[in-house]
Amino acid sequence: MTSDIESSKLEDNGTTKTEIIFPNLSFKEKLNLFFSREPPPKEPNPQFFWWYPPNQSKKEKTVVFKLDCFILSYVCLSYWSKYLDQSNISSAYVSGMKEDLHLHGAQYNWIQNCFTIGFGFGGLISLLMTRISPNIILPGCEVIWGVFCLALYKSNSFRYVAIMRFFQGLFEGCSYPAIYQILGSYYNRNELARRAGIFTSSGMVGSMFSGYFQAAVYKNLNGVNGIEGWRWLFIVDFSVTIPIAILGFFVLIPRNAKKVWWLKKDELDLANERMKFRGKPPSDKWDWNSIKRILSSWQFYVFPSAFVLWDLSGQGGSYFAIIMKGLGGYSVYELNTIPTIQTVFRIITCLISGLVVDITATRWHSLLVVMILWLTGLGILVGWEVSRGALFFGLILLGVSTPFSPLWMGWLSRLTHEDVQLRFATISVMNLFSSLLQIPWSVKLFNTDFAPRYFKAYRWCLGLNSILLLYVPLTVLFDRYQNRKRALYKIEVTKNNVTIIEDFFKLDSEKDQDSVSLRSVEIGTKEKSGFKVTVVS
Repeated sequence: MTSDIESSKLEDNGTTKTEIIFPNLSFKEKLNLFFSREPPPKEPNPQFFWWYPPNQSKKEKTVVFKLDCFILSYVCLSYWSKYLDQSNISSAYVSGMKEDLHLHGAQYNWIQNCFTIGFGFGGLISLLMTRISPNIILPGCEVIWGVFCLALYKSNSFRYVAIMRFFQGLFEGCSYPAIYQILGSYYNRNELARRAGIFTSSGMVGSMFSGYFQAAVYKNLNGVNGIEGWRWLFIVDFSVTIPIAILGFFVLIPRNAKKVWWLKKDELDLANERMKFRGKPPSDKWDWNSIKRILSSWQFYVFPSAFVLWDLSGQGGSYFAIIMKGLGGYSVYELNTIPTIQTVFRIITCLISGLVVDITATRWHSLLVVMILWLTGLGILVGWEVSRGALFFGLILLGVSTPFSPLWMGWLSRLTHEDVQLRFATISVMNLFSSLLQIPWSVKLFNTDFAPRYFKAYRWCLGLNSILLLYVPLTVLFDRYQNRKRALYKIEVTKNNVTIIEDFFKLDSEKDQDSVSLRSVEIGTKEKSGFKVTVVS
């Protein structure tokens, strides 16, 4: 092993300083670790609990309960309205928009692509939260995207719809990163996973609700005041979005707030105090060494390439209503409601897979089941010559693509645990390439003129999924390799003039993952994970 080491400073707030000390490994040493037959050190399994972490005080439970009632409820409503406004274009398309605006060929795909382009750039808006309070940024963007949603009711051409959808996507793009930043500011790692699962499911509920919403709007409002039913959907969605945005102005906690109307002074202090030391704040130093480290990391290539495969092939599940319309024989109500069965399946599989991960502390089992179900659905769509019920069953199975995303992102988070810059860079590359490749993919393969049978498209999806399946065992091997490397890492924490040198797995244990308890550490020297752990004062 080489004697050189690297030191990564994670936090220095005047009272606490945390560093990870990395040994510099040669390429040959990395290969030896990767192909080693010795099992890697086993990471501590989290203690399973249903809602509140064990040993949490009554006062802290009260604070978390209030956070759930106000912040979690608001972000779920916000994300629900986002998906409601995002997915209404599909409902409108099969409910009369296509005929009224004379849309044809790839125009529907380009409408979706304009939204995707705006959505990709919109993520940058969330960076303003470092300077502007979240109760201004997120609700403000929500008001603006609601206005652009309302403007769609005046649609008179393909060009008008495309422009409005671009700006709607631009301001919706901040929603996902902003909400995760808000949740991460008030929930620790023990609490965040379940809340994130509920938050993700709320978006799926919004997508599902859009179908029933459009069906009810078309039935009850079609022709009222001379306005077509599909146009009423945009008006009604706007009327739902704005009150939720106004709620956000009053519910979200401003930056450096001294008081909040729904929290007592001591409860607000506790909410801030328990999140002071997270151990892994992002570094803002970008130089050649950090770029070189990122480019030489396996995570930077494995996770984005798999994410692109997932994103492209996952588009196959978005054409349920379009396929039904192409098959013919279905009413507007059925076109809007039957595809929601797939959304229910997305929600159920998201919640179940997340629960399995919490119980087993591993992800590859769930990913393997997800991939097998997904491949089965694609096989049915490629074969096509089956009963109508079997065809719809295959389309429903494609909904299992949704839980792949949080499972994969969770694995990425775990395997970039000690390097926040690497995680940020990897996620950025994932979003960039998946967004860019979506456009030619959807235009060339999912042109609505090919409906109802997207034979070539689903063959490509099946091929990409077969490759994606191979990423599961490949990532398991890299997971084992990463844990062998982590046995060589040291964590140096200085708090209250006491310095602790611990191994990576100690800090990453359930007890110490969000704070470092000096009371539980004995002064002295002991052997652990192959090297000496020394505590000095």
